[in-house]
Amino acid sequence: MLLAIDTSTSYASLALLEGFRLERCHAWLVGQRHSVEIFAEMDALLTNGHAHAPQPIQAVAVATGPGSFNGTRVAVTVAKTLAFVWQVPLIGVPTLHGIAQAYAASPDDELALIERGVSIVALLEAGRDELYSCWYDLDVRSVPERASPVVFVRPRGTITLAKVDEIVASAPAGVIALAGEMSDAHRNTLHAGFGAQLLASSTARVASDMCAEGIGLLAQARLLAGEKDDPLALEPTYVRRPNISTSTRHPVPGNG
Repeated sequence: MLLAIDTSTSYASLALLEGFRLERCHAWLVGQRHSVEIFAEMDALLTNGHAHAPQPIQAVAVATGPGSFNGTRVAVTVAKTLAFVWQVPLIGVPTLHGIAQAYAASPDDELALIERGVSIVALLEAGRDELYSCWYDLDVRSVPERASPVVFVRPRGTITLAKVDEIVASAPAGVIALAGEMSDAHRNTLHAGFGAQLLASSTARVASDMCAEGIGLLAQARLLAGEKDDPLALEPTYVRRPNISTSTRHPVPGNG
């Protein structure tokens, strides 16, 4: 059983996967209370409302950002601690990859996305009127213990910071699916910019609230390939370093 954790946005999510099959998942609006709520929610997910001890976890996956500075740190720290205590593999997955994968895994007919040649763009607010952005192609792979193939996302490039007009200008030809967490103003501008290219069903989809499912699926693919991360070396991915302003109440002393 693999436990996937994401607290990089205003929604936190947890997922349990047996191989590539989602067993249980839970998402909730967490705001800025990531560190306060994560353990109680995790305990509820693992015990599933029963009094018995949580079922054994064989791997831990975590969303590494970008996203909320403090929220991302919480998830990464919790995941590293659990992997060390349980002595299980740790797998870090960028948050946008998880959002895109959660979107790709959620339609009733996943293969329809492939047949239509859909490209997914995953976005998160970054401040300064910018968005974290990454484009994804889709691949179909056969996986163990699944009768039907699984649709996986493949990043077309690196995660970047971009303004809305730059994201629209970078759009590939064909149908576009929009996933992520963004302001209404940015979403409306993106809808107008993509126009008829935008997949109709993506207008009401977020997928950041179920990011842990996507994180878990991508982590299982890495495990299958024999990959894992070093708990001592894994760090959050911020893309932009957080702003730390100088305190007006406790200024830094001058030289001398």
